[in-house]
Amino acid sequence: MSLTPSFTTAVGLCGILLACGFCRQPNVRFFSFITIFNRRKKLTPYGARVYLTSAIVLLLGCMLQALSSGTGSGLPACDATDTQKLLQQAFDGSQFARAENLSLIEASGIKELPGNNQSKRACQAQVSLNNASSAHVTYNMVRHGHNVLLTVHADDIPDDDQGDN
Repeated sequence: MSLTPSFTTAVGLCGILLACGFCRQPNVRFFSFITIFNRRKKLTPYGARVYLTSAIVLLLGCMLQALSSGTGSGLPACDATDTQKLLQQAFDGSQFARAENLSLIEASGIKELPGNNQSKRACQAQVSLNNASSAHVTYNMVRHGHNVLLTVHADDIPDDDQGDN
C-alpha cells in the first residue's frame, strides 16, 4: 500500500489540528499559538507526542510532494532510456512502419524543443532504421493520468533508390 504525498500531508495537518484542539492543558486558551518548541507547556503529554508525530508526517508529506513533482511536468527526459524504449515501440507499431517493414534501431542527437509546458514535452532525434537509412523524427509526450502518451512524426525518410544516380 503506498500513500500519496497529498494524503500524507493531509493526515499530518489533521493530526496537528486535532492535537491543538483537543489536547490542551486546562489553563491554555484555544487561540494560543502552539509550536514545536512550546508544545510541552501548552499541550498534555499525549497531545505533545501526537503534535510532534503529526508535524513529522506533515513534513514528510511536503518532502514527498516536492520530490514527486521533480521538474514540474512529471514527464521523462527526452533522452531517458524509458523514453527511447517508448519511442521505439511507438515508431515500430505505427501503420507506416509496419507497411514499409521498417524498425527503429537507434535514436541519436536527441534534443528537447523549446516552448514546452508542464503538460507537454516535444523532442527531436535522428533515428537509424533497419534498412540502413536514417530519418529525423519529432515526438511529443503528454501525461495522461499515470501514463505517458507519445506521438511520433517522421520528418523525412529517404528512399533507398535516391542514392543510385
